[in-house]
Amino acid sequence: MSRTASSNKQLQSLHTSNQLSNQVVKESIETAFILLLENNRNEQITISDIVRKAGVSRMAYYRNYNSKEEILDSYMRTNWKTVQEAISPYAGMDDPLSCWTTLFSTIQQFVNSYLVLLNAGMGETILRFIDELFVELIPNDSNSAPVLSHFWSGATYNVLSEWIRTGMQQPPHKMAEIFCSIYSDSLR
Repeated sequence: MSRTASSNKQLQSLHTSNQLSNQVVKESIETAFILLLENNRNEQITISDIVRKAGVSRMAYYRNYNSKEEILDSYMRTNWKTVQEAISPYAGMDDPLSCWTTLFSTIQQFVNSYLVLLNAGMGETILRFIDELFVELIPNDSNSAPVLSHFWSGATYNVLSEWIRTGMQQPPHKMAEIFCSIYSDSLR
């Protein structure tokens, strides 16, 4: 192997290692922020608190984020990407039962952080991501599509929030059946 090829391979390996390290730093910061929100109001949490809890430097924080809002946005984007990927086969709502079942089942992965955010008064962040989700799910084939997507995102946010706050008494498939009944009635 030539010296140049070897150097390129080492640089690529170093670049990959740096990316992985940075991902661990970001996850540590996001997790620390969510953990701090369990017992503190957002306004009380400082950058120093976050980096101390995450075990990272202030420089690592500022290399990745400009604000606590960016931490939350990144955290939510990662979680909702999981939800979007899970329900993407059902875009267009051709199979609403599977869509709703998958949505409720997937949300269960994030119940603890969802509850922390609700209790911290940050539900509007969750609602914003649910809005984005429904814009993709609801077919945009009529003038009422934007209204319908916001209607369903609001309804979903409120039902998910109550379902989680009350300990998810109904299993995901039962919640899906309820939503399918309501959804089919709304299309008439």
